[in-house]
Amino acid sequence: MIYVRSSWVGTLAVVLGSWLVLPPARAVDIQVSTGVSATDTASCGVGVNPSCRTVGYAIGTRADGCPVADKVLLADGTYDTANGDLFPIGLKDCVSVIGNTGSPSSVVVDANDGTNGNDVFNASGPLTQSTISGMTIRPGAATNTITTTFGTFTTTTAGDGIQIDDLYGFDAVTAVIELNSFDGGGRGVAAFNDDDSGNAVNLSPTIRYNSFAGQRFGAVAFYASESGLLQVMAPLISSNAMSSVGTTSGVDAIKVSATSDAEGLVAPIVVGNFITNPGGDGMSLAASDLENGDNIMTFRPLVVGNTITGAGDDGIYVAATSFTSTATSVILAFQPIIVGNTITGPVDDGVDMEVSEISDSATSIIVLADMLIGGNTIASPGDRGVELSVSSLSDMEDARLLVSATVSGNTITSPGGDGILVSFSSWSEMDRATVSPQATISNNTVTGSTGGDGIHFIASNWSSIASSAGSLTALPVAISNNTVTGNAGAGIIAEALDINNSAVGFEFNPTISNNTVSGNQSANSGIEVRYTDSGAEGTALVLNNDVSGNTGTGVLIDLVGASGPAGGLVGVALRSNTITGNSGNAIGIDATSVTTATNYAIDLGGGFYNGGSNGNNKIKGNSGGIFGNCIGGAYCDIENIGVNNVSAVCNQFTSSDVTPGTGVEEGYLYDDDDWALLGDVTPISYCVVACDTDNDCDDGLACTGTETCDPLDPLAGPDGCVAGTAVDCDDSISCTTDTCNEPTGTCTNTEVNAACDDGIGCTTDTCSDVSGCDNAPNDAACDDGVGCTDDTCSVIIGCVNATNDGNCDDADVCTDNVCDATLDCQYPFNSDPCDDGVNCTVNDTCDGAGTCAGTTDDSLCDDSELCTDDTCTLAGCTNTNNAAPCDDGVFCNGADTCDSGSCSLHAGDPCVPGTTCAHTCNEAALNCNEPDCTACNDGNAGTLNDRCHSGVCFGRIGPANLGQAKTFSVLGINSTSIQLTGLSPTTVTGNICTWKSSFGKNSVLGGKVIATKTTGGAVSFGGACSVANGIYTGGGSVSPGAPAVINPVGTFIAPDPTAAAQVSLCATAATTAKAAADIIADPLACGSVNTTMTGILVPANGTQTLAVTPGQLNLIRLGNLQVDARGTLIISAASNPGTAVVINVTGTFRVARLGKIKVSGVLPNQVLINVQGAGGTATVEQEAQLEATLLATERDISLGSKGVARGGLMGGATAIGIGPGALVDKKIYNRPLP
Repeated sequence: MIYVRSSWVGTLAVVLGSWLVLPPARAVDIQVSTGVSATDTASCGVGVNPSCRTVGYAIGTRADGCPVADKVLLADGTYDTANGDLFPIGLKDCVSVIGNTGSPSSVVVDANDGTNGNDVFNASGPLTQSTISGMTIRPGAATNTITTTFGTFTTTTAGDGIQIDDLYGFDAVTAVIELNSFDGGGRGVAAFNDDDSGNAVNLSPTIRYNSFAGQRFGAVAFYASESGLLQVMAPLISSNAMSSVGTTSGVDAIKVSATSDAEGLVAPIVVGNFITNPGGDGMSLAASDLENGDNIMTFRPLVVGNTITGAGDDGIYVAATSFTSTATSVILAFQPIIVGNTITGPVDDGVDMEVSEISDSATSIIVLADMLIGGNTIASPGDRGVELSVSSLSDMEDARLLVSATVSGNTITSPGGDGILVSFSSWSEMDRATVSPQATISNNTVTGSTGGDGIHFIASNWSSIASSAGSLTALPVAISNNTVTGNAGAGIIAEALDINNSAVGFEFNPTISNNTVSGNQSANSGIEVRYTDSGAEGTALVLNNDVSGNTGTGVLIDLVGASGPAGGLVGVALRSNTITGNSGNAIGIDATSVTTATNYAIDLGGGFYNGGSNGNNKIKGNSGGIFGNCIGGAYCDIENIGVNNVSAVCNQFTSSDVTPGTGVEEGYLYDDDDWALLGDVTPISYCVVACDTDNDCDDGLACTGTETCDPLDPLAGPDGCVAGTAVDCDDSISCTTDTCNEPTGTCTNTEVNAACDDGIGCTTDTCSDVSGCDNAPNDAACDDGVGCTDDTCSVIIGCVNATNDGNCDDADVCTDNVCDATLDCQYPFNSDPCDDGVNCTVNDTCDGAGTCAGTTDDSLCDDSELCTDDTCTLAGCTNTNNAAPCDDGVFCNGADTCDSGSCSLHAGDPCVPGTTCAHTCNEAALNCNEPDCTACNDGNAGTLNDRCHSGVCFGRIGPANLGQAKTFSVLGINSTSIQLTGLSPTTVTGNICTWKSSFGKNSVLGGKVIATKTTGGAVSFGGACSVANGIYTGGGSVSPGAPAVINPVGTFIAPDPTAAAQVSLCATAATTAKAAADIIADPLACGSVNTTMTGILVPANGTQTLAVTPGQLNLIRLGNLQVDARGTLIISAASNPGTAVVINVTGTFRVARLGKIKVSGVLPNQVLINVQGAGGTATVEQEAQLEATLLATERDISLGSKGVARGGLMGGATAIGIGPGALVDKKIYNRPLP
């Protein structure tokens, strides 16, 4: 077996023949990620596992061409100029670019840096076996300002998402563009086929499952132009969502255009798209400007199942225009199919289809226009629901023209103009032409037009349309089975207008049958047939219609100005119609100004149509009967005015005899309505010979039902017979052939599978006489031979062969499972997360070469044992014994240490013998503390009743024995609050510690005055002050500075070491008092009498007694302590020097004016009122009395004017205020305490 390079194949294949076996080329997947740190080079996409940072470099590394189909796989991220990408990015043949098909917004390819209007992707040349999918595509856009002599203008340039151009030779574009989100820019996808090389080009990509939003110039656009041997432009545009595209420029959402001598096959398939608020048409599909010889164009758009809402122009526009032949020949096949679409609210028409401006001035042109508009739902168009026109056909002497227009099965509601307008207009010079036109308008529902007719067919402005050498002999028009109700104009109009017929032979032959026409508002008619100002002849048939409740005449025959060829015939026949309840006449005939060249015959019953039998028009309840005129002599004839329109009885009617000949032929009238004919009136009576028995009417057929004889029945024929009710074999199943069998009258319903053919090759089409057609999808019929694709049959578009990576699972997490539509399953290595089987590694990741490896993590080896060290290795976890500190949960065996893997080494009893209050181990309490209240000695002789508390020995200081603090009447506690205010004048018998005070004139100070503040302090005295034991300053000013102004009893001591000692004494005393307050406030009171009360309130003028236990420490806890004006609180006990009273107040403390707190049996220095916590002021108001020491370390203290405090004031958060004339008296209590 011989292997060679693929480049040798062309040479060696001829030599080696069947000996030559080539190895299959291997497709490459290139990973692209913004996480790649290195700058891309041309080699980034080569190697075993190629990876690049930029999309452009990744594509650039691949060879251009097939059969190898490489993939560029984009990781989540944004690919823009900041990432290093350059735009536009060139696409290559057989190279796919795939992002995140499940979340296109996760992969953004962004050319919009605000400086230019670059495209995102560009393809110049073939693009086959390529898929562009799974990304958000954002083209560039830039605003430019241009200044000219005419002013300054701002323009915006915008690129396309994907642009395909510069196709040449035999280039083909069959790429798949799917599952993308196109964001802004000029156009989403734009393709240009402008090759003039004379070679074939195939421009047929698939564009599906994408979303388009905000494009300035439309979502999808295809253009074919220039000449060539053969072109194919057949894109599939399917299941896309397009929102607000083309709104700034009025451009169509989807545009397919073949122009400028383009030739070949243009067959776009537009299926199942959702288009919302486009600026122009929802879609525009047009072929135009084909000229100058030897051109063949087949334009065959298929538009199915689209939903279009709010179009700025037409919902769907399809056209073939401007085709001329001046040299040799042009062949045009125009075969559009527009079916099953839903169109709501376009500004102009719902569907606008036109063939126009076709001429043949030299030799010949062949036009096949086979047009179908069917099964669409159109609501509220601004103009017409459907407009189909074939116009401006000129110089057609040698042309061959086949025109077939079909408008069928549409539902049209509330159009602004006509519901349906079909127009064949401006045809000229058709001598020697072979022309076969026809129109069918059937099974439509048209309701609620606000400004037009329901259905209007018009052939107008024809000249030189027939000759002996031509074949344009008739224009058949069928308008049948339509429901036309509630329109502003007429219900149905069939019209020939201004037909210049050069020779006898051309006929306008409309047939209006089986329609329901009701509630239309035109003053003229429900149904109208017009041969007005026309040279046409022909036969118009109005058959089996139900015309009721219209504003005008039921059926109007308008022959005004008719001028057909000499010897011609215009015949109008009405039969089997029901014409009831119309506001005008039942039937109107206007034949004024007709020429004498053509015979005009209006048959209201049978006459020339079908031998005069079975007319049976039912005419009842209209405002008028049959009203008409024939002016034109012998050439105007109204026939059979009564035949078969009436019951079989004798009735009188009026006859107008127009000379020469019988203007109104005799017949029978039904006199239920008013009847009138213009002309001379002569009453004539006629009778009819009718049947006698039912046997006279029996036709011998079981399937026609039982006939009866009833000449008076309005449904009876001329012979008085009433037809039987035929056997109804209709099983309502469309695919069965329903037959009534004679002579039994039984039914046979034969299933016809062929009637169920849906045109989809992979469905099994069967007919059931129970359920009708079943088009079951057969997935097996779609097998493409690739094992990993999911082959399914879609009942809409046929086979779908979708790649499914899940079908390629090789159970190896380090390979990607990729289904390739050509090469089947592929398994490139990856860098995905994985599991290496080691239970203590983390971040296990594939290394890109097929191996899974992780990072060791010791924490995952934790065995919950403190006495082991836990380690992770690639072999797994190890747990090694250590000697770390630990805790075995036992307190009394001391500190613990790990040994042999357990917490087993202990230091012993943690308690130190001889430690006061903490030398006995207590396992329950986890400490060495003695029980609270155990007697102890704190080593301080100045404390009483020492007891253990929480392992510490506390000594209790009595309220009159606060260490050095007992020597002061006024003592500040906080460093910033040793301040007296308002001393003017004041009497203080004890020592005063202060840092800023002003003593008023005549103040009497019985102790020392110590100014503690070293800087910023000041003490001033008024005149005639008395300071008994000296003035000391720690550095603050004292004024006046000379003792001469101070009572000679006092002494002024300048700053010296003695003063410093006094200042230090104040600080020590303050600290002692604060510590005493903290101890007194402690809730533990061993051996004390404890009382807790919410508060004490002594009302104004009232008296209360607080009894305490003599010889004990009485600890009383209060919220508030208030004595109102003139009230008295007495603290009472039998006299005992060991009595101590501590009142802790946590709320308000206030003694109002003239109020009193007095003692009985105890001394003031045995009572301490400790005001706790911040907030407010501890107040003794004007002329009030307090017999106790007041301690407030976190509040200000205020003693009002003439107030008396016997026991001392200590504390003050910022100040102790003493009013004028107040007395702070402590020296009378100088007896020693126990």
